[in-house]
Amino acid sequence: MALILSFAGLMPLLAQTGEDKEDIKRDRAEMYERMKSAKIAFITDRLKLTPQEAEKFWPLYNEYEQQKNEITEDLFKRFDGPPEKPEPPK
Repeated sequence: MALILSFAGLMPLLAQTGEDKEDIKRDRAEMYERMKSAKIAFITDRLKLTPQEAEKFWPLYNEYEQQKNEITEDLFKRFDGPPEKPEPPK
C-alpha cells in the first residue's frame, strides 16, 4: 500500500504541461540542427572537400538522405499494421 501511495505522489511530477512539451520539441529541434551542422563539418573535413566540390556534393547527398529516409519510413509503415494477406495465384 505504501508503494502505491508513493507512486501516486509522483504522478504530478511525471505529468507534462503543454509548455514542457513545447520546450522538449524546441530542444530536440535545436539538438537536431547542431547534429546536422556537426555532421556536415565532419564529412566535409574527412573528404577534404573544396568549396567548389562541396557545392556539388551536398545537394546530391541531401537528395540521397531524403530518399533513404522516405524508404525507411515506408518500411516502418508496412510493418506497423497487420500483415498483408498474399494474393492467390492467378
